[in-house]
Amino acid sequence: MAKANPSYYQTTAPVSAPVQYQEHLFHLFVQQQFEATNGANQLITVNPKLPQGFGVTVATDWDIRDGPDTTAKVVVRAQGLHQGSGKNNAAWFMSFNTVFTDERFKGSSLSVQGHLVSDEGEWVVTGGTGEFAFAQGVVTYKKKSRICQPEPEASESFVSVLCASTSQSRTPYKRLGREVGMEGHHLKSRRQSYLSV
Repeated sequence: MAKANPSYYQTTAPVSAPVQYQEHLFHLFVQQQFEATNGANQLITVNPKLPQGFGVTVATDWDIRDGPDTTAKVVVRAQGLHQGSGKNNAAWFMSFNTVFTDERFKGSSLSVQGHLVSDEGEWVVTGGTGEFAFAQGVVTYKKKSRICQPEPEASESFVSVLCASTSQSRTPYKRLGREVGMEGHHLKSRRQSYLSV
């Protein structure tokens, strides 16, 4: 005999509905300003002073702009932590929310995590809110060299996000552009491999 649902929980009857996938593509620039510099947007909160920075924990609130210059518009903020995770080599585990601040996507966010072990690589998008509910995807990044030391360290990033919805979805977000099926997305992503810098 099934138990009664508690007062804090509710569910719906099973439904059969077609699933649609919407792909979102972004070309952005992450700007990282180190601690003890003007405009610093990260802070070391734990430092055990071990080799390779192992165990160092840094709180971040990075600027993400729509262009490579410091005068470009901030459209997203990367808020979270990165932590030294390599005992024998310099490696950082990253976990942060990318919170959109521009008018078009304001209030929506993407959850991102992964490792930083070189000047280029990939992070995974594990979820999202608002317009990016049910998101999954990948961020490819490549660190750009600084012209002079006072400039923030910048990374060029391409974000590919796939969001699922059904005709029964209760998430109120607009569907823009072309909807693609999961299989079609994988094929399309291979064709767009040039985005992975």
